[in-house]
Amino acid sequence: CLHANAQTIYIVGTGVNGWPPNQIGAEITLATTDNISYTIENVLISDGEVKFRQDFDWALNWGGSTFPNGHGILNSESDAIPTKAGIYDVTFNRVNATYTFIGTPFPAIGIWGPAVDSQNGYVGNDKKMQTTDGVIYTLADFYFSSGQAYFRQDNNSTLVFGSVSFPTGTAQPSGPSIAVTGGEWFVTFNRNTGEYSFAYPSIGILGSALGGFGVEDTDLATTDGFNYSIKNLLTINGELKFRKNNSWSTNWGSLSFPSGTGTQDGKNIPVPGGVYNVTFERTSGNYQFVNS
Repeated sequence: CLHANAQTIYIVGTGVNGWPPNQIGAEITLATTDNISYTIENVLISDGEVKFRQDFDWALNWGGSTFPNGHGILNSESDAIPTKAGIYDVTFNRVNATYTFIGTPFPAIGIWGPAVDSQNGYVGNDKKMQTTDGVIYTLADFYFSSGQAYFRQDNNSTLVFGSVSFPTGTAQPSGPSIAVTGGEWFVTFNRNTGEYSFAYPSIGILGSALGGFGVEDTDLATTDGFNYSIKNLLTINGELKFRKNNSWSTNWGSLSFPSGTGTQDGKNIPVPGGVYNVTFERTSGNYQFVNS
């Protein structure tokens, strides 16, 4: 039955801003005029999964198994709606639990070849890249083998882009394959211009000692992708953490100062105000703050 006051329906999940409570601002609110049909227009959806939920609570939530439309499954822990990146108008019916995502999916871009799958080569699958606008695509946290690779669109072997240049270049349609050096790379690709880069993973530092955990990372420099440093880092009394590729999926912390070993999801590092030369080792998590 309907209540006098409208319930609030949200979209949550990795297909939008992440799962609460770990992600601040994860909820995307739908609007309603009748407390039955809820809508929102021009929502940026990423590759991932989402659920609808009611009133900031998991007591009533709906997942699903199909996209872009389907019938919501009530309070299922395992069923989340699989999403494809694009811009969509979203509708959810709170009474019969039907949902629709109407819009234009972004083209899929993947990296394809022996550098991605050393055993199967070009018979293997792409490693799919992520995008938030259908133009700039990225791939993080992936280890490449030394070998050849193309950028490929929509799993179509006639829509490949390549170049002889590495680690940066401009890929051409049906161009030569890219000779990738083995290792972990942060890859970017511009679908409009063909420009690409294979860069070392970034290591940033952020926290209340640098203005808050909601500000941009202050990146450290590296020449090998393993040892990172920054000179004359100005801090106030507060806390800091290291993280990789501007994401909380890989972060390091510890209660030790001025040196210690950061661990995944460890405690925030207490840092007094000062000016420091900072070093960080990505594989071990070892760090050091030297007062400069």
